Amino acid sequence: MDEVKRAPQGIYCNDPVIALTQPEPGVIELAAVKVWFTDRIVHYKARRIEIDADIPPDGTAYYVTITDPDQLGDIDGEVELHAVCAKDHDLCGEIGHTYMGAIRVMPTGNSMKVGTGGWPNPPYQRVCQAGEV
Repeated sequence: MDEVKRAPQGIYCNDPVIALTQPEPGVIELAAVKVWFTDRIVHYKARRIEIDADIPPDGTAYYVTITDPDQLGDIDGEVELHAVCAKDHDLCGEIGHTYMGAIRVMPTGNSMKVGTGGWPNPPYQRVCQAGEV
């Protein structure tokens, strides 16, 4: 079997760059995303992610990554990779975790504050600085 090349740390872009929505309380939806790493293009399937429905009135920031240590994306016919919704941004930009974006979820659903995915995340588009969305 051929050895798989690793992309350099933290260099990739997502299409679409904004892939997160909150259609209802307690749910984040991630659209299907194509990711351009430096040496390959991979695909991640759309996901419906259940989160804590007990959200404060001013909302809660979530940072969404997909655990993918080999940067291969979701492979047809296999179990899809694990999506992580964290209330901190510790995994954003880390090798093995493809960053899908940030979202401030609201108690009523229909979040309007969404940050872009990909890495490095351009500062002018970033909404996940200093733990805030």
